[in-house]
Amino acid sequence: MKLALSLGVAAITANPVPALEIQSGSGYAGSVYSYSPGGQWTADGAAIAGATGTNWTMTAAHEGAAIRCGDSNVIQMWTPLNGLTAGQKANGGLWLASAATVASGRVVSIADGFGQRSMDQSVAAKQPIVATVGTLPAMQFDQALGDFDLRPSEAFSPVWVVMLLQYGDGVQTSGSAQYSQIISNGIASPGGRVSVQPGASGFQPSTAVSACRVNGKDDLANFPLPMPMGSVSFDLAGSSVIWSMGRGLNGFTDRSWFGYIAAALMLGEVPNDMLRWTIEGYVHWRHGLETLLQPNHPYRNTAPRLQ
Repeated sequence: MKLALSLGVAAITANPVPALEIQSGSGYAGSVYSYSPGGQWTADGAAIAGATGTNWTMTAAHEGAAIRCGDSNVIQMWTPLNGLTAGQKANGGLWLASAATVASGRVVSIADGFGQRSMDQSVAAKQPIVATVGTLPAMQFDQALGDFDLRPSEAFSPVWVVMLLQYGDGVQTSGSAQYSQIISNGIASPGGRVSVQPGASGFQPSTAVSACRVNGKDDLANFPLPMPMGSVSFDLAGSSVIWSMGRGLNGFTDRSWFGYIAAALMLGEVPNDMLRWTIEGYVHWRHGLETLLQPNHPYRNTAPRLQ
């Protein structure tokens, strides 16, 4: 008589490996990172002082760093500092209203995130007003209150510009004779300014400007204003002059910028499409404006990362 021996084999299920995740936010400053086992948080391999446990909140100082907790995976957000070459940064700059030096409610200076050239204004009456649009730090340029502008101390030759801005309160229009200058180099012609004419023909670039885009939408020869806070990008013909934000150097009171500027990024090289998309993704996600990107934009649903 033979006995049949039946062996039951239980299914073996591996425990899932804990993952470092972004619990809330886009990954940039103010975002909460989470790692369930907890541990010491590090940035580019160096311990972050006082940062232990399961959660950590990203700071502006650590944006772009490779973030890890204990032996977790790494999350590293794309930023212009870690994602651009020295050649791309040359003849450019990164100026964020959130990083402005402020005195008596006015913007005195904004350091260049690339470390190349700051945007300054030593005359108090010409300093932009510290403001917010929603919760976004911004600079207010108001023709009724004065001629405001920020300018570098040296000439440079940017050939591509992207800015976060809003005309007025994003609702009202102005007369057809009102040209409002986003940037200017003080040269009347050719290519001395980039301006808009709300209520009439929209974007009125100089002959030096082409490839205009709004919130990542391609091929806009003109775009309408008013517009709520969003991105505007355009190419510039390279010329080594004092490119300033706001009123510029032309001396016309009625042509100073009317509205808000939250950020400006300029490059000395025109980016290819992939890099431009990445920059647009960064600009929008970092400032909480990602829903304004075009529906088919590569970064409409996710912020750009290096890893």
